[in-house]
Amino acid sequence: MMIKYYHLWQKIPVKQRGLLIISIPFTCLIATLVTFGWLKLSLVEDEAWVKHTQRVRLETKRLVTGLIDAETGMRGYAMTGRPDFLAPYSQAIAKIPKNLKMLQFLVSDNPHQSKKIKEIKVLVQQNLTLMERKLAQMDAKVTPGGWISREQNQRAEIDEDVYYQSPLQGRFSYSELYDWLAECKVLMDAARQKIALFQAEEERLLQVRKQHLAFYQTLGWLILFSLTLIGIIGGFLTVHLFSRLEKELAWERGNLQASNVKLEAALEAQLEAEHKLQNAYEQLQRFTANASHELRAPIAAILSNAQVGLLAPHEDSVQPRKRLEKIVDLTKSISNLIANLLFLARYEQLPETVTEINLNELLWQIVDRCHEEVTAKNLKIIWDLPKIPVLIKAAPDLLEQAIFNLVQNACKYTPEQGNITISLFTDLSEVCLQIKDSGMGIPSADLPHIFERFYRVDRVRQKTTGGFGLGLAIAQQIVQLHGGKISATSNLGTGSTFTMRLSL
Repeated sequence: MMIKYYHLWQKIPVKQRGLLIISIPFTCLIATLVTFGWLKLSLVEDEAWVKHTQRVRLETKRLVTGLIDAETGMRGYAMTGRPDFLAPYSQAIAKIPKNLKMLQFLVSDNPHQSKKIKEIKVLVQQNLTLMERKLAQMDAKVTPGGWISREQNQRAEIDEDVYYQSPLQGRFSYSELYDWLAECKVLMDAARQKIALFQAEEERLLQVRKQHLAFYQTLGWLILFSLTLIGIIGGFLTVHLFSRLEKELAWERGNLQASNVKLEAALEAQLEAEHKLQNAYEQLQRFTANASHELRAPIAAILSNAQVGLLAPHEDSVQPRKRLEKIVDLTKSISNLIANLLFLARYEQLPETVTEINLNELLWQIVDRCHEEVTAKNLKIIWDLPKIPVLIKAAPDLLEQAIFNLVQNACKYTPEQGNITISLFTDLSEVCLQIKDSGMGIPSADLPHIFERFYRVDRVRQKTTGGFGLGLAIAQQIVQLHGGKISATSNLGTGSTFTMRLSL
């Protein structure tokens, strides 16, 4: 069965297979994000309901506390007749309507609880009305010091029924007081019973919502664990399929390279016109190979910076700007690389027009172009030039580029306050230009390769200078086009010397 599926997979075109492989991790990622978002919204909603129910419980407790304070204050006042016992009562009757109003608002989405709140409101209002009425009756019989004492009653010659009386307002009996308190207690017990039922329902709702919240939390962890497992499996599958695809492409590439070798062998026997066409093809092939070798990393860096910039929060303006600046630097780097590659591809032979050049003046102009770096690093330029002009026939732009690459190379690798010596001398047949620096030097193992395209001595140099390893290759190509030679000698820690020899 697996072999059958493998053959079906092999029949799919390579491009479509690549897209299918790439879609595996993206599908897992999208599924994970969608599921996580759904679970997050569910958890937020459940947490909101739990907080809402807890707030209803809190308001209910405040209502019960207010009723207790009102009843306690009323009883204290009824027992003693002292107005200071009415402070809790006054505070409670001011808060109770607010508590009822808040509870009505909080349970407005629950018709069953809303109905209970209306019933509680009626009973609470009856309690408050009864308390107000009893308070008015007691206010009419209280003295500034409270109810009158038993001795005052005896002096008033009241022996059988024990009465409290005010000097101005008549009498107030214990039995009447107890009747009032009992009437208040009946209404208060009814209100408490309704509130207890209301509280019990809210407790039930709270437990249900907590269980629902706990269920979704557990479900969320299980789903995330499952998606993680699926993502790991998808990752291994992606790697496996890419490995198989890479092997298949390598096999096809090997066949293609073998075919190219046979084709090149056949093209060598063709006419001169076909030979020129072959040379153009090889030049393009080398250019493509060099470009693909160095363009891959900065393009990947540009893509990475762009993606990170897009993932930044909307309110973050610093991070995207840094990424854009990095992209600009990388783009400039790629632009320089492309310019160098085009230079190597364009000047495979010397231009037909050459002119006479004064090397003395050309060297001064080139050093002047490097003035900014020389000044920044406080480098010392030591000149060793002949007093008479040294004239040579060459392509001006190309020769200037070759010498500039050598001078610029010396500036890059010479430390601050270092020395660069530029020497020019001639003999009967050739002119010799030497550029010596006091930089870090080049290891002897690397010297034979420094003029190869894209060759860099080590990672430290690459990070320090940001070069692509094309400057010396360009200089060598220009010198060879002029029929000259270029060489280098170096000692680690003391510096390097580049020597350019051109025919007079």
